[in-house]
Amino acid sequence: MSVSASQPIHLAGAILGGQRHVCGFFDGPEDEHRVTLSFVQEGLERKELAFHIVDPAERDNYARRFEQDGIRVAELERSGGFELRTWPETYLRGGKFDPAAMLALLEEVVQRRAPRFPLVRFVAHMNFHNADQKTWHEWIAYEARLNQVLAKYPDPILCAYETRQYNGAVVLDVQRAHPVVIIGGSLQSNPFFKTSDGSPGGRERAAARTETAAGPPKRGEALEARKQKQSLELRERALAIVSHDLRNPLSAILMGAFALGQEAGLSVEGVQIAGRIVASAKRMDRIIGDLIEITNVRGMELTQAPMDAHELCERIVEELRAGLPDREIRLRFEGNGNGRWDADRLERVVSNLVANALQYGREGTPVTIESRGGEEQWTLSVHNLGEPIPPDVRRRLFEPFRRVRRAKRSRSGRHHLGIGLFIAREVVLAHGGSIEVTSTLAEGTRFVVQLPKN
Repeated sequence: MSVSASQPIHLAGAILGGQRHVCGFFDGPEDEHRVTLSFVQEGLERKELAFHIVDPAERDNYARRFEQDGIRVAELERSGGFELRTWPETYLRGGKFDPAAMLALLEEVVQRRAPRFPLVRFVAHMNFHNADQKTWHEWIAYEARLNQVLAKYPDPILCAYETRQYNGAVVLDVQRAHPVVIIGGSLQSNPFFKTSDGSPGGRERAAARTETAAGPPKRGEALEARKQKQSLELRERALAIVSHDLRNPLSAILMGAFALGQEAGLSVEGVQIAGRIVASAKRMDRIIGDLIEITNVRGMELTQAPMDAHELCERIVEELRAGLPDREIRLRFEGNGNGRWDADRLERVVSNLVANALQYGREGTPVTIESRGGEEQWTLSVHNLGEPIPPDVRRRLFEPFRRVRRAKRSRSGRHHLGIGLFIAREVVLAHGGSIEVTSTLAEGTRFVVQLPKN
């Protein structure tokens, strides 16, 4: 497997696992573009092939959105790095939908890319809202068979649907054919997914049972320390198991409420109730994600490889600027940003510190990120102006669940449990680095991370 194929694939705020057939429900073209832009950019940065299938009537508008975000579609098409196909060239060759021919085409594209591209990232649009019943059944069967084809390859495919064009029954049909879905801009494992033989194919439990063997009893403080350690391990193991086990029923609630909200004839009050269920389920999912992150971060194993910290910071800042156009985010570089680190873990450090600065910084003031590379060390500085952190709070700032009460609510909701700084510290320490904070009314708040380059 190529280096790119072994790298994590980021989509809709999460990392795509081994199941890479994704169904995305979007409110419209702009919503889809906002959610999938970073997925497309990441693939192009890794020199992967972008293969997109669109409505011929929307081809120009679709390409124009990417052009406006700096992706030169026409230039990439000429060089072969971006293939933008339309329905008559793919799904409807010969004037009608042929599932076998379409599966063969996708497999041919995947096999053809191997000599030149490490992966193909597919984004496929198909709106069968005007199709007859027979064609719709053929389409759902095709989506189910696509899982068998993709199981042989690491290439991801995102099937994009506009929710306004489907009722609840159709939404459930589509969900059953995809192991992973995007709802409300969030990537979710799909408990409604059924394998080709009709059996449930949702997320398996990720927490494995382990056994601990107690050594000979010790006396005094050593025995007490051992008991405390075992108690902590048991609590964390229970937390991991419960958190993972909650994900499946919660996903069922989220997706069921989403499908219910699409039902034709549902009263206004019913639509509002379904919307509130979806919103509440998404908040619960973020909480569960935070709890899982706590259990994963302890004793983490790093996957270190050469990377450029300057580029990582630039990508994160661009994403934040797009989502928060009313906030000023300054980014400065100095020296060489190259080093050997775990890119995914380091991304969490930068994202969490910048999100923290945006959350606590005073409205109308900038957040400044400095990425400085020396010969043996890389330094990250994240600064914001605002109310200073009291000394007693600073002493426990990096402990989990120690959120500063003065903060306004985060727009993203990602740090509502107060674990962002805890995760950042654990990642930094695992890399053999250090993280410090200073905070005064005159100078503002500054977090400084220092990591050895090797």
